[in-house]
Amino acid sequence: MPEERIERRLFPRIDTNFPVTLNVDGNVFSANSINLSERGVCCETSEYFPSFTTIKVTLDLPVKNETVVRSGIIVRVKNRLPAEESQRKTYATSIYFEDIDAGERQKIMKYLLEAGNINVGLNKTIKSLLC
Repeated sequence: MPEERIERRLFPRIDTNFPVTLNVDGNVFSANSINLSERGVCCETSEYFPSFTTIKVTLDLPVKNETVVRSGIIVRVKNRLPAEESQRKTYATSIYFEDIDAGERQKIMKYLLEAGNINVGLNKTIKSLLC
């Protein structure tokens, strides 16, 4: 039986699936989240964006219909294999939030808690930070 993977990051990534809007130099692109942490998001994009591109990210968090708008930098881009040959090629685009303020960070943390995707120990830690 495979061992459970332990998240060692300071800001753990949580698997997600919600709409993301990306704005690069005034051009708007739709994407879908793959995972989220309070310091960044990885999303599936149909467009290729080079690493170190500055980007404006709008997260449409499904819990309580919260919206988070941040600027960020693309730190990694990986090809994703299409499930079927007829599908378009997509990219896993990882974005680091450059300037996240406490209010926006708290919206993300609350979403991660309310989505029920965080293990109990981490859940308690985050709740103590929010109080």
